[in-house]
Amino acid sequence: MKKTVVIILIIIIGLGAYFFTRNNKDQISREKTDVNVTDSTPQPLPSVDVSDLRAGGSSFREETGAYNFLYPADYVLDETDKQHIRIYKTGPTQQGQTELYDGAIIVYEVITLEEKNLSDWVDNYLTTVTTDGTTKIVEPKKEISLN
Repeated sequence: MKKTVVIILIIIIGLGAYFFTRNNKDQISREKTDVNVTDSTPQPLPSVDVSDLRAGGSSFREETGAYNFLYPADYVLDETDKQHIRIYKTGPTQQGQTELYDGAIIVYEVITLEEKNLSDWVDNYLTTVTTDGTTKIVEPKKEISLN
């Protein structure tokens, strides 16, 4: 008799846990929303006065001269990986030895186009990162300028 009661209790607890978990997953998936883009037409960028940046900022020039940029003096330049040049600044609540959650980071990546144009390279990259289903494109590809 005791064995039967214990088995029934285990089954009830197992079913309860199953339905509780399933309900939470359904609720989480309902809370996620996709970004809907209504207008993907590129807008003209406002002109930016970089005189303050030139006066008090820093600059970086890639060794082959392929690109260069100015960045604020209070940002950190990270050149440890020659393929990914990073500039970043951490905020006041950022903890050491943790993933960046309070701050800003810009990563410049050196890529080889291998006789492709940039648009074709990006299309191929997007196909590669979305193939396994863990990445989803929520906005169409669009041209941008960093200034």
